[in-house]
Amino acid sequence: MKRKGLLALFLFAASAALFLPGAENMFSVKIGTTWPQALLSTGIPSGDAELEYGLIIDRKIAFGLAADFLWNTRSKDVKDTTTGQWRVQSADKTFMFPIMGFFMLDPVPNLIVHPSAQFQIGYNSMISVTSGLDPNGRVSSHSDYYYGLIIKAIVDACYNIGERSTLFLGLEYQWADSKTNSNTNGLFNKRDMGGIGLRAGFRVAM
Repeated sequence: MKRKGLLALFLFAASAALFLPGAENMFSVKIGTTWPQALLSTGIPSGDAELEYGLIIDRKIAFGLAADFLWNTRSKDVKDTTTGQWRVQSADKTFMFPIMGFFMLDPVPNLIVHPSAQFQIGYNSMISVTSGLDPNGRVSSHSDYYYGLIIKAIVDACYNIGERSTLFLGLEYQWADSKTNSNTNGLFNKRDMGGIGLRAGFRVAM
């Protein structure tokens, strides 16, 4: 009930902002790397990309929707002694695509270099695929779907490159306890996708 109330309040605020003077559309793109707890054992940082679209008021306060995509893939190859060709012995792939609402505060946007902070919350979906060779040398694979709440806290250093365009470089931390659908015994598998990340990108007021 609380989540529905928060969503209703967010939608009301977004609708009201359409009538406020100084409100403009905002578009943002970021790319980065992150280190979720559940994937630290891979030794490979996860790639992370995000698109944001919303409203920005007086270039100081912005809110809207964010679509994120995280990926992490690793594989181990072995050489077939019969054919001399390389084959994938095992592979692990994780793809995460949360949809979130965001709120951004940029208190001093007119400075050439200035800080901004952002809060994001939404619904997280994730697919994990594991494949490998069985004892008979045939490829087998298994996939799981995970879901759950995701929250991000972000701090950026921003650089104005024009009247409407800004580059940013920053840090983010995400909380994301994801779980699978329950099995026949009513049990879940869980993966902690929380972790710190680095981000860079740009945003434009339109």
